Amino acid sequence: MSAPARNTSTTITKPATWSAHWSSLRKTLSPTPRRIQLVCTLAVSAHLIHLVASACSQILQADLGQPAALTRSNFMSGFGRDLILIFIGYWLVFGWGVAIGLHRGISHRRLSSQSIGMWICTYLGTLSALGRPMEWAIVHRVHHQFSDLPDDPHSPRHSGFWRVFTNTWTLSPTQQRHLAKPSLARDLITSRPIQFFQRHYWSTIFVTWVILFAVGGIAAWVTLGAWPVVLSLLNTSIINAITHRHGEVRDLPGLALLSLGETYHRAHHLEPSRQNYSGQGRIDLTGMTLDLGDQLQRAFMILRKRIRPNVSMSAHVHGRTSAPTTATVQSVPTTQFPNFNNAHPHSRKEVIS
Repeated sequence: MSAPARNTSTTITKPATWSAHWSSLRKTLSPTPRRIQLVCTLAVSAHLIHLVASACSQILQADLGQPAALTRSNFMSGFGRDLILIFIGYWLVFGWGVAIGLHRGISHRRLSSQSIGMWICTYLGTLSALGRPMEWAIVHRVHHQFSDLPDDPHSPRHSGFWRVFTNTWTLSPTQQRHLAKPSLARDLITSRPIQFFQRHYWSTIFVTWVILFAVGGIAAWVTLGAWPVVLSLLNTSIINAITHRHGEVRDLPGLALLSLGETYHRAHHLEPSRQNYSGQGRIDLTGMTLDLGDQLQRAFMILRKRIRPNVSMSAHVHGRTSAPTTATVQSVPTTQFPNFNNAHPHSRKEVIS
């Protein structure tokens, strides 16, 4: 399987070139991630069976007079330890990688395209094995544009519930033409983190898994590598299939904490540019994390402004003066970013900024 061509700022200016580029990426998008997801699912199933069998064996062999001692002695060395590692892996890969990174950070531009946060979240999103960051974002933007319509890439109403839930949906020729529009990817092309993990998608997953295996053996790979992939896939399947099952997008508040706020899907479609959906009984952990990040960034900028005048005064006292620096801000025309929220029937007329 040939590697996808590298993306440059010159290739996307020609629709024909971009279409050919997208076609080559699309061929590598669908089959291989599903094979990785299948391998991880088998590994997680075997691990789950092993945990249940070990627990049953310990219960049968334990002294019935000391059940508490059995629990304390085996919790952290067995099931409890694995559960903690699985939670950490899930929180990092799905929470920071998919919810904050691929979804709200990249697809809805909630993260600065060149920031350290974009590097970290795109890396963690890559480890979810849900697809390369560019394709994930483009598919999601087209999904917002044609939500529950025939051109929606993964509508259970038109593609079938089980095909969407099992992640075996495919793209029709019309959907491929929608996804090949250069206007959907201009901001993605200029982001260095996105382009890095776009080119080094498989090597990033492979190297990370090798490191996990080298440090902690097969147990580390299963708990921190395979489990996050399966749980991320399960969350994505629930959101894509169940919240759109009857062609009417809806919320699933009962799963909001487990999905870190991603199952407030109707609220998301009504206000796709909103960062935090907390309020009115909703607890959006992903949005709260993004708000906290914004507050920390503002605090850092205020602290930086307070320190900088002191540094300038010190330089003036010691006879060192420097010419004032000016920053040139290049304005980006608003037509560069299309309104891919205003075509679907559930959305207000808003442009993702």
